[in-house]
Amino acid sequence: MEIQEEKRGIAIAYPYFTVSDTLRRLLFHLAAIKTAKKSVLIFEEPEAHAFPFYSKYLAELIAGDENNQYFISTHNPVFLLTLVEKTPKEEVQALQVYWENHQTKVRILELKKILEADYDIFFELQ
Repeated sequence: MEIQEEKRGIAIAYPYFTVSDTLRRLLFHLAAIKTAKKSVLIFEEPEAHAFPFYSKYLAELIAGDENNQYFISTHNPVFLLTLVEKTPKEEVQALQVYWENHQTKVRILELKKILEADYDIFFELQ
């Protein structure tokens, strides 16, 4: 497998294994998003091990996708805030999953509070 880039009208190919982990993961997610239509996509921390620019880019791409439904887990405030800011409010819901008294519990988070907490969102959830 190769990655190709065009420079000054010349196609340059790179072996896939020489490409950064960020770009490999981004290509995986782009392929899933661009080839899926009317599907449910489940991503576990799609922003993990990615340079922040690409995390934000991926979140914006997901937020603008009207063809699919997403279930995403994340611990990244930039990724979460971008999703909440860029997705129409009626199309996004954020849930906090937590452990209490030997039970897994789920709580719906208010989008307004997520935006107000800004980058401290994962410290301000209580």
